[in-house]
Amino acid sequence: MAAKATRSRQKKGQATGRHISTYSGMRVVNEALRSNRVRVCKVYATAEVAKRSGLKHSPEIEIVERRRLDQITGDRDHQGIACVIDSLPTVSLEELTSAENKANLLALDRVQDPMNLGALLRCANAFGVGTVLAPKNHTAPLRAAAVQASAGAAFHTPLLYVTNLERSLEQLKSAGYWVVALLPPTSEEQQHHTHAPPLLSYDADPPTPWVLVAGGEGAGIRPLVVRAADYHFTISMQGEIDSLNVSTACAIALFRLTSSLASAAT
Repeated sequence: MAAKATRSRQKKGQATGRHISTYSGMRVVNEALRSNRVRVCKVYATAEVAKRSGLKHSPEIEIVERRRLDQITGDRDHQGIACVIDSLPTVSLEELTSAENKANLLALDRVQDPMNLGALLRCANAFGVGTVLAPKNHTAPLRAAAVQASAGAAFHTPLLYVTNLERSLEQLKSAGYWVVALLPPTSEEQQHHTHAPPLLSYDADPPTPWVLVAGGEGAGIRPLVVRAADYHFTISMQGEIDSLNVSTACAIALFRLTSSLASAAT
């Protein structure tokens, strides 16, 4: 059964300003406990699930009846376990630009579907991306549905909401990053702009560190954001369907961008 995160039950901590959130489901709770980027305040579980999961003697756990867990999560589909954390991981743009060892990044433009946001966080984590950036406006909030779709990756990979994505990309470029825009093969930016950046070929090593920029469902990347790119990257489509879901396209692009790094390390 897929991990289930409860619908968002958040309250802002009066003293710290952090958001106390409850998430449910075995996989989600396990990832929260594994992460060194979040603090698990409490784990609630039924006696049966606690024993089966090996968490029976965990100091954070409280054994509760299933009815009580229904009340805590606001959802009956919690798989008998839930956890409370005080905040999700994040990072500042200044930390990214000043880091001595700069990790590769993923930037999202207008990704408004929480399931896509979660799936993209999962892709980013799987391919070693250090942080995901997204504009505050026109981006899905990182709540329970997105955390569930991330399979717990949201507890490991920070999501940084920025005010102006184009300006943030320019700051990253000034700090040594190369910006790669993921575009469809029929993109007007690539076909009709005389001064369009070069296409990143499949047989060339990408410059590092890089920021892969992907657009949301439907509208894609805004033209102003595309113009900040040093390279364009497209995925050749062989069948009748001329587009991919953004998380699928990102997985392909991230595999391409990281495969040369993996080859060099072996």
